Amino acid sequence: MVAALALTLVLIGSSDTAFAAIDKAFICPESLPDEKTRMNALHDFLDAVTRAAPDKSLPDVLVYRRTLLRTHGCTQTLKSLDAADAAVARGDIQDQAWFPLNSGLAGVELSVSSSYLKLYNDSRLAGRAVETYARIDLSRPARTNVTHVAYDQVVSHVVYYCQAHAYALIENDYFLTGKLVLKDPGPVAAAGPPPLYATTPTPPNSLNALASAAACGATRGRAPA
Repeated sequence: MVAALALTLVLIGSSDTAFAAIDKAFICPESLPDEKTRMNALHDFLDAVTRAAPDKSLPDVLVYRRTLLRTHGCTQTLKSLDAADAAVARGDIQDQAWFPLNSGLAGVELSVSSSYLKLYNDSRLAGRAVETYARIDLSRPARTNVTHVAYDQVVSHVVYYCQAHAYALIENDYFLTGKLVLKDPGPVAAAGPPPLYATTPTPPNSLNALASAAACGATRGRAPA
């Protein structure tokens, strides 16, 4: 709570008038009539925060939003976010909260976790690293390259290195019609604890580049929150 309050003060210090307006306009998501309205309100919130504090990262903005959820008494939304965190902790990675991104590809839906975004400690590469989950849903099944297992969804547990423009795969979990069909751990570069995973440069304009931009703090338009 102390950290969240301190962050709120730092954010508000960026533009007192703008953040006062954000606070005044904030409406609990559970008070809105449908998912489309909630998404529109979320986009408006992200745009407003980006204009007020363009240098703040996505994790910063998420902490600020959690603070507003608490101060405005958004109990139902907070319970949903906590339930998503608990689901990840017990291994139910599909049950967390997701935010859709525009993949730009026909038949491919890309989402990033909106409840699991954690700073990752790795001194190998300079700059911030964020641990999160990314999900790809396919309109028709595909097959893995090596094992030829059919799947229509893959959930990637991944670390994005924001300034280094790289990523490290912790694990890919493949699903078909909602059932787990394959767990594919990423290569470990150094034993832990915690283990460090092999890093790969993030290809420009790739799905990983889109997910990385969202996770690392590109809050304009379609970033998760």
